[in-house]
Amino acid sequence: METTFHLNANELDANFLEALKRLFVGKDIVINVADEVDTTDYLLSDADRKAVLFKSIQEAESGALVSVNLNDYRAQ
Repeated sequence: METTFHLNANELDANFLEALKRLFVGKDIVINVADEVDTTDYLLSDADRKAVLFKSIQEAESGALVSVNLNDYRAQ
């Protein structure tokens, strides 16, 4: 089982740890901690990614969209 929590460091407390312990009773677990990256900041931080983002926005606003039926891609 894998679970991802997104929270502020100030929200870490004994209740959080107890909830983790209840969720993974008797199991060995791995805890990874990382700063959460703001997706918009990431996309705008590189000129090429920024250009692709704005091109996509312009295409969407002009109605140049592609509709996809996910059922066409599901295994039979």
